[in-house]
Amino acid sequence: MDYYDNHGNEEEAYNDYEEGLAALDHLVAEGHFRGPVGLVYNGGVGVILSQGSNEHESDQHDDSDEHDNEGDGSVHGGEQAEPAREDERQGTPSQDPDFQSQVDVVVLPKQQGRNSVPEPRPKNVETEESTCPICFEAWTNSGPHRMASLKCGHLYGESCIFKWIAQRGQQGGKFKCPECNYLSSRKDIRRIWSRSVVAIDTTEKDEAVARARKEQDARIRLELELKQSRMAHEMLKSEAIKLQQKHDHQRALKRKYRAQVKQLQFANPNMHIQRQFVFRATRVILLSDKNTDAQDPRYLSYRPNEQMLIYSQQRHSMHGIARIFMADGVYDPHSFIPLHAQPIKDVQCFNGEPSCNRSLILTASMDKTLKVTSWTTRQVVVSYKLDVPVWSCCWSTSNPYTMYCSIKGPQTGIATLDLRNPNTPVSMFQQPSSLGHSPIHSMAFIGPHANQNREGVLCGNLEGAFIYNLGSDQESISASQEATIGITQPSSSSVGDQMHKPLRFPGGSCTSVSFDEDSRQWMASYKFLGKEYTQHSRGILSIDQGSEQYNLVSQQQVSGGPPVKGMARTSVFSHQDGSIKMAAGSEGSVFVWQEETSSRRKSIGSALERLPLQSVNGYSQVKGSVRDIKYVSVGHDEYLAALTEKEVQLFRWSELELDSVQDVSEESDDNDPGGGVSNEGIPAKRRLESEDGPHPPQLISPPL
Repeated sequence: MDYYDNHGNEEEAYNDYEEGLAALDHLVAEGHFRGPVGLVYNGGVGVILSQGSNEHESDQHDDSDEHDNEGDGSVHGGEQAEPAREDERQGTPSQDPDFQSQVDVVVLPKQQGRNSVPEPRPKNVETEESTCPICFEAWTNSGPHRMASLKCGHLYGESCIFKWIAQRGQQGGKFKCPECNYLSSRKDIRRIWSRSVVAIDTTEKDEAVARARKEQDARIRLELELKQSRMAHEMLKSEAIKLQQKHDHQRALKRKYRAQVKQLQFANPNMHIQRQFVFRATRVILLSDKNTDAQDPRYLSYRPNEQMLIYSQQRHSMHGIARIFMADGVYDPHSFIPLHAQPIKDVQCFNGEPSCNRSLILTASMDKTLKVTSWTTRQVVVSYKLDVPVWSCCWSTSNPYTMYCSIKGPQTGIATLDLRNPNTPVSMFQQPSSLGHSPIHSMAFIGPHANQNREGVLCGNLEGAFIYNLGSDQESISASQEATIGITQPSSSSVGDQMHKPLRFPGGSCTSVSFDEDSRQWMASYKFLGKEYTQHSRGILSIDQGSEQYNLVSQQQVSGGPPVKGMARTSVFSHQDGSIKMAAGSEGSVFVWQEETSSRRKSIGSALERLPLQSVNGYSQVKGSVRDIKYVSVGHDEYLAALTEKEVQLFRWSELELDSVQDVSEESDDNDPGGGVSNEGIPAKRRLESEDGPHPPQLISPPL
């Protein structure tokens, strides 16, 4: 037996097989085998069997075998043929009687037959098996043209077979195989991967193409942004050149006018440069954003110790308070504190001694409660449950524990409460002949003074303004009202309270009252049915010699702007220079008046001059109706805070120098951070006075 062992690849095995067949044919031709020759497979090895052989043939066969082994050394890797078994080399006859002679065995590699051996494939040569039969392009193992098979077994590019279906698909989703016309459906398409098929790996190529496309898009986008930036740069550059030219022109005018002023001062040393106060719109604070359902702000109150502006607001179904820190002037949506289930009618901050009541806020509501809230802890300190709605409230400036509120049930009343007694009011005063029948919509406490030791509460309802007088021992309580229009009408204590009438204008309804503790001045505002203006009255307090009670004495009246819906609150306050000013809101505007300080003012009263409001930084006017207005002092800066339906607008108090040449006011002063003032922003003062007394001045519209 001879063994042909082969451990090579497919091509080497095929070559060995061909050489083995040639050697076998040679042996048969020379007569080394007798009888038929057979091919048997045993254990994966091909065995050639023949009947009978002589010794000479065996020797020749051995020589031929050795010759073949020497020739095939390069193919078989230098391996030697396996030696025959000892009994076979010695020619021992077989024990099986069916065989006549010894059997020679030749070991060959296992093959599937001559016709089944594949032809060797040249390397780097594309064949039909590696291309798609539809587009004749090479397959890939990724991407849209990856290999896919049908139910019949034929291979195509995935994108090609889908295009074939789209063009030749039949009803019901069936289509025929392009090669064998076997019916298949889309679900029969399977992605495959096989080593026997040459596939081009385009993963890196696809990734590179995707990256290139992404980089190209980014480059196009950056080029567009660059063009836009260059265009914006050119526009800004042109604007900067214009501003620089304007600035240079303004500086030249400034130097020119200063030189003129110096010449005038040198020519007339006693010349006095007129000074004027002007309100400038500096900031608008929105009271809501898209994330909060904030609405209906109504009332303002200011706490100077913490520089905190408090306002009432509604969110969803709850009514509460929120704050604005004047230090930053920014809306804080998280500062809202829900307090009441129904609308709030008044908000008052305690402005007495901070060590006693720090950051305490008093709120009156239509839900029949009066609550004291600490902003430090954001908790309700005391809640008073009353049987009727509460319309207004105020703190006592002389006693840090005392509060006053107005109620309206079957009768109008004023309740006195104490922080140390949270259960019930200390006292209750209800007298229609003194308080009237309409609810008291605003209150202001009147504390004792050097020449006036009495205490009282300035009240206002639709019938007019009046004073709720308090006894010196806080127990004897009475009400006194006096009808005074323009001049004082002394009252008589013997007539009684029923003869006292509130201060009113014929046909007008009082909408607000306020009191300035420093100047001891009061202010009452009225609106008239069917008239397009409001009326504001300002005066002082007087004490009746008989009853020793406060009376209201009106000194000045002035006409305001159009009335707003509801009851808009007004304010009277003292400036840091000692002047007294009045502020009132209207539809889309704010009005401010101050007392004339010229030497021509009369002893009975002086005319009021209208102060202009100037628009700065694009704030041309107040948006909406002004509901409340408050004077706010932050250090050395003074502001007016105007509350509307959606925002708080701040007006900063500024003092300007007006030179004799009016054109200087048209240009911006470098030392003035608020900007310049135009000629329209400084209207000429026009006063109407007569020997009989002051009259309302002619109104000049502000430059809003």
